[in-house]
Amino acid sequence: MKCRPTAVLIDCSELELGRSLGQRPQRGSRDDDNLEACKRRLWLYRQNTMPLLKQLDEENRLRIVRRRRPALLAAINLAATP
Repeated sequence: MKCRPTAVLIDCSELELGRSLGQRPQRGSRDDDNLEACKRRLWLYRQNTMPLLKQLDEENRLRIVRRRRPALLAAINLAATP
């Protein structure tokens, strides 16, 4: 039997990403951490990952977790289950 791993996508809103980004200066941010650079990185991420996510979803190998801690832990446990 061939192993077919499951992928976990942690889904959060752009608002939540913006909040996280707003906290970066407190933690020591990158030189290019500005709104336009972050929008560009997010766009590139989506362009590069959407085809893969679509394929994994069609193969029933994608689990989507909304950004809530208990759901995240459940998804990690689910992904670890063969």
